[in-house]
Order: sequence, then C-alpha cells, then structure tokens
Amino acid sequence: MAILQGHTWDASVTLLASSEYGDLEGNLTTTFDPVSGEATFMALNMTGYGVYYLKFTATSTPADYSLTVNHKLVVMNHAHVGMVKEETYDIEVRTIRFIWQHYRCP
Repeated sequence: MAILQGHTWDASVTLLASSEYGDLEGNLTTTFDPVSGEATFMALNMTGYGVYYLKFTATSTPADYSLTVNHKLVVMNHAHVGMVKEETYDIEVRTIRFIWQHYRCP
C-alpha cells in the first residue's frame, strides 16, 4: 500500500461494536512505514479480558483511497490459556405417557 507514488498512508483502529468486557484505549492512530508498508500500533490497551471486534482503517493522503478490515480479537489472562472449558447444563426431562385403549365390538 505505502508504495503508491505520491501517497502517504495513515491507519486507525476503533471498536467495531461496544464490548461488554471493556474498552479500547491508547494510541489509536499511526502512520505506515514507507519502506516496509506496515503500520504498527505501539500502545493499544484493552481494559478487560474477553472478545473485541476491531475495525482497522487505512487512508491515503491525498484522499484517493480508504481501506477497512474487521478483526475479532480474544484477550485472555495468561492463567486462562490452555484451560479446559467445562460447561454444566440442567435439563429437565418430562415423560409423556400415551394410553391407548382398544375396544372391541361384541
């Protein structure tokens, strides 16, 4: 991307949707390195553990291009990595009894 002559590129990141787990903080914008074509966000912080949906946007100057990609990010405490997920469900089973009576005519 950054190799297009006459263009410089900026990148930003936002939450695609609010997260019940926390918020996105820190330096939410950066520029692309013109040699590598990479954008590095140096100080992003998720304020809690959980699932975040991020929206990355790259825009050019002059404003000829705007590119967007969405990304799902799962943030875990290091103690949670490799844990076995156990789930318990309570299920109530009800029995339905059908009675069939057969009558004969005399």
